[in-house]
Amino acid sequence: MILPVTMTGLFIYQARMTEDLGSSLGVYALALTGMGLAKLPGALMGGRWVDRLGPVRLARLYLLPYALGLLLATFAGGDLGVWAMMVGGGLTMGAQEPIATSLLVRSWGAKHLGTVRATLSASMVFSTGLAPAVLGITLDLGASFSTILAGMLAFLVAGWWLAQGVLRDLKAQG
Repeated sequence: MILPVTMTGLFIYQARMTEDLGSSLGVYALALTGMGLAKLPGALMGGRWVDRLGPVRLARLYLLPYALGLLLATFAGGDLGVWAMMVGGGLTMGAQEPIATSLLVRSWGAKHLGTVRATLSASMVFSTGLAPAVLGITLDLGASFSTILAGMLAFLVAGWWLAQGVLRDLKAQG
């Protein structure tokens, strides 16, 4: 759920983000279009790679474009950082659906897919509702957006690391 939570914060605080990163709202608007366009190849490649490589292997890799985008935005900033973060997020968002659905079926079976997806969706709505408050408080406490992006990257890495045990178990099940 790292992607919807962090992207919600980026959408809501776009003016502050672009200002702190040394970019502009015009660049952000174009990068947002780039994110939307990047979702298509992300979804098409994600679906194809799930069929070829399996969802467990891809679950270890698909967050990489967003992680690299966050890294570049955190340390380089500027227009390039905004573009990298948004396009990386788009590629990752596109790939997330086929990979996550395949993992859910593999974990809980197709019989329970509706229940599991409904629970996941409810959790996502709740967590994305928290994102604006958490980011707002963090900004009010004086954090720069680069610090917030570094925190988002740390959150992404922590979630990825925590998932490794589950992915290892799924791989062992065959």
